[in-house]
Amino acid sequence: MSTLSEHLIEEIRELPAKYPQPRSAVMPALDLAQEEVGYLTPEAMSEVADALKLDPGYVEGVATFYTLFHLQPIGKQGRALFVRGGRVPGRVRVRAGDAARPPLREGPD
Repeated sequence: MSTLSEHLIEEIRELPAKYPQPRSAVMPALDLAQEEVGYLTPEAMSEVADALKLDPGYVEGVATFYTLFHLQPIGKQGRALFVRGGRVPGRVRVRAGDAARPPLREGPD
């Protein structure tokens, strides 16, 4: 069973014609695969390698080198939610200025 749709595999197969060297198509191909699946699974990377007729190790190397490619699912509750003041389960919510407050002391010194 294929991870990528047949339509996407055909689109990836057409990419090398747009570049001076066929290997130059690997990043756009990985981007398309990630867009369809949500992240790059080992199967998706293998299918990209097959479609481009490249070594799977080369494709995986590109995917692991660039941080714009995600090798694990990206949750809905990520950094953007945390920055906007949302709660991330299992995390303590810290308000602005909390870290600057001195700790409370109990009893005389």
